[in-house]
Amino acid sequence: MRRDGSQSSVWQPCINDFAPSANESGYEVKISGNGVIALATALSLQQQGKNCVLVTDRETQLPATAYLTTILPNGYQNKTNAALIADGMRAAIDLAEEWIISSEMECDLVYEPGYLFSAQADNDIQTEKFAAEEAGLVTTMVKSIPVPISFAKACRFEYQARLNPSAFCSGLAKAFMEAGGTIVDCNVVNYKDIPAEDSVVLDTEQTNRNSYHLAFTLASGIYPYGVAQCGDNEFYSFQLAVKDGKEYVLASLLDVPQETDAVSAFEKLEQVIRASFNIASLDFHWINKYYYNGDPLIGTFGIHNNDIRYLHASAGSSGFTTALLAAQVIADTVLGKENPFAALVAGKINHLTTSEA
Repeated sequence: MRRDGSQSSVWQPCINDFAPSANESGYEVKISGNGVIALATALSLQQQGKNCVLVTDRETQLPATAYLTTILPNGYQNKTNAALIADGMRAAIDLAEEWIISSEMECDLVYEPGYLFSAQADNDIQTEKFAAEEAGLVTTMVKSIPVPISFAKACRFEYQARLNPSAFCSGLAKAFMEAGGTIVDCNVVNYKDIPAEDSVVLDTEQTNRNSYHLAFTLASGIYPYGVAQCGDNEFYSFQLAVKDGKEYVLASLLDVPQETDAVSAFEKLEQVIRASFNIASLDFHWINKYYYNGDPLIGTFGIHNNDIRYLHASAGSSGFTTALLAAQVIADTVLGKENPFAALVAGKINHLTTSEA
């Protein structure tokens, strides 16, 4: 299992590869994709009795973040369904924990606080705190954050989950195959040769946003805990990342238009961290691409005769969490079951007609 992009992420070296299955027939559901939604959808359906095949090129699109978080970059304010969104985010975290425990995944799951802060005194963090609290989340206004970034206001969110995302994705693939699922590597097997009435359409992800990431070590050897996100016009995120027992600070510049020059974006991010941290070494830099349209949960996919074709997740720092939630909505749609969070992707579930297949 590899990752898209020319630079290795902090997670890249510890991804466990898997051997693709042989080209087999007799499955009920085909899933085309190579990210968290594809893996989670495949596992959920397989565990609920559907015989599935996952068609992937194994260039796995890993989450950049180490956190499953309930913090939304665009906030809970002025959202009529804020409580449903918060419930969905927590349900996704609970699902991840359930899978980690039941499949004995070694992905270092721990719970830590998260912080939403602003460097602008007029940023309405207090209102966001009340909106999140009204939605059912545990929040507190605080006077300190775990990273040495200047701020005017900050709110603490409890019960954010930190894990190793590459180990988690590998665990999803392993659990899927152990449950009887089939993985076809389209670099090895021509997907058009898979027996089915409908052709498999590979990943049609349209990306119009980039996120830029730097992972570095600190001269002091003392690392911040939790995740801290800036809620200003430029979205920055700072978090602890632990891989193979080694600690890093992972800094991210989020929601950057795709046409932005990459060198300039990395330079801007590096200026921010060097002004605030005493850096020992700058070890990793990489870019993640994603689709964004401002919604808290994005699940863009089509279903045609149990042929699921793909698929991109939510943007930004909450995308890891919303990807798991979207996978459950997709799986329940295939199974004909009601999902309490389907309203969050209303209008985005496209049941393709035969002419569109």
